[in-house]
Amino acid sequence: MIGKAMQDAINEQINKELFSSYLYLSMAAYFEDKSLPGFAHWMRVQEAEEREHAMKFYDFLLERGGKVTLKAIDAPKTEWTSTMEVIRGGRARGQGHGFDLRPVRTGPQGEGLSRPGDAAMVHHRAGRRGKERSRNHRQPEDDRSPRDRRPATGSPPRQARRLRSRGGP
Repeated sequence: MIGKAMQDAINEQINKELFSSYLYLSMAAYFEDKSLPGFAHWMRVQEAEEREHAMKFYDFLLERGGKVTLKAIDAPKTEWTSTMEVIRGGRARGQGHGFDLRPVRTGPQGEGLSRPGDAAMVHHRAGRRGKERSRNHRQPEDDRSPRDRRPATGSPPRQARRLRSRGGP
């Protein structure tokens, strides 16, 4: 059974993730209204990601024998003055609601955790946001093949050195 402090923190995080999902959906509706389907699609993708995060916390809590308590979701903003305001708000939202275990882990074994490894499991199941963000927000140069990513200067890769030393290409 998961501890009460951890259960409450996870339930709060579920609410935050669902609010973010709701906010992105509101942003998508704004962009649809402004006839910007590409922006609307992007916001729907973000909405789905936030909903997926909420479900990961939901499933984790149930797997640990906790009780999921869904709270009311605050109404998101629906009106903006410009497209840039929406985009800036979306970026700030995506960076500002990570899961913080510090208030929960106060005891020697991490009070509130049902097992010593639960804190690591929560971080893993929550999607490790940094890795997800970097994978979902790829830079154009990331589309290069691994072979093209090697530095232009310096020594050649180890495999190329071995081939040359054996008389290969």
